[in-house]
Amino acid sequence: MIKRFFFSLALGVSLSLSPGLSLAADELFNKAQMYETEQRWSEAFSAYSEILKRDPTNATAHYRLGAVSEKLGSTDSALRSYQEALRLNPGMGEARTALEGFYTNQGVAQRRSNQLDEAVQSLQQALAYNESSANAHFELGQVFEQRGQMAEAVTAYQEA
Repeated sequence: MIKRFFFSLALGVSLSLSPGLSLAADELFNKAQMYETEQRWSEAFSAYSEILKRDPTNATAHYRLGAVSEKLGSTDSALRSYQEALRLNPGMGEARTALEGFYTNQGVAQRRSNQLDEAVQSLQQALAYNESSANAHFELGQVFEQRGQMAEAVTAYQEA
């Protein structure tokens, strides 16, 4: 219940910061939020998609579409939505955090599969979204250690 309240509050703040929304679009956002709260991901996806048909520059709708896409298991769609949200609003911390998390998780999976070059690239991409990410620095240290690059590993661990 508390989680729903904070989600509603956060989304409400985001909506109030979206100046061009008409009353109909505001109602559609409320409906999309309700669908998310009820974990009706397909309906939420449709509602956010409709909002973006009306206003393709709505960074909040792109971000929320990304979050819903993740719930639906569509990682590529989520990634594109987060990137578009960040392109439209470079200060959107939620999109930056989502992208950092995506690339960190990808780097971890690649490290565990012994795809070390790819892991380094993914973790560096995560750090491009948040240069102070302790998780990305730690995981980068793990990759360097696995490669036998101890000096680089120590540096990455120190930055974690």
